[in-house]
Amino acid sequence: MTKVAKLRKTPIYKKKVKHITFVRCICRTLTIRSIRYLRPVCDSKTNWHTQKNSVKIQHNRKKPGIAQNTKFNRERNMVNRQQLEGQLTENNLVKTELDLLDDDATVYKLIGPVLVKQDLTEARQNVDKRIDYINTEIKRLEETMADAVKKQEEQKELLIKMQNSMKEMMSSTHK
Repeated sequence: MTKVAKLRKTPIYKKKVKHITFVRCICRTLTIRSIRYLRPVCDSKTNWHTQKNSVKIQHNRKKPGIAQNTKFNRERNMVNRQQLEGQLTENNLVKTELDLLDDDATVYKLIGPVLVKQDLTEARQNVDKRIDYINTEIKRLEETMADAVKKQEEQKELLIKMQNSMKEMMSSTHK
């Protein structure tokens, strides 16, 4: 018999965690995984339903609105772009250092804790490919940011048109 089946037979499950005892009534829809991550809201005298409702309320508070979601996406894209810019500058520095080396110089590549000998032309090609990839990723991020701005402007224009039509309707009904 599994642990879930045992818990479903017992209506109340008590667990003491860090000197807090909380009582939970096990529902059929819940699994052990979802029970473990619930936190007690009040003392142990409260029943499961108040805890369940308060968890739902806390979950609803975490849902972002449309404006918060677009702001979050914009900030995330900016952070990603900054990271890519940092990687690009580092790779450009590596490229300049590799260009300064003689053709017979030895180059080592760090793979985990081990330095592996690598051909100079192969290292230059890898750095060039990495720079090209980073540039394409930066362009892609800029395009997505521009698309988001276009969509936002279109939504603003649509909203202004709707507001103007509502004003016209309200003014025509009052006359």
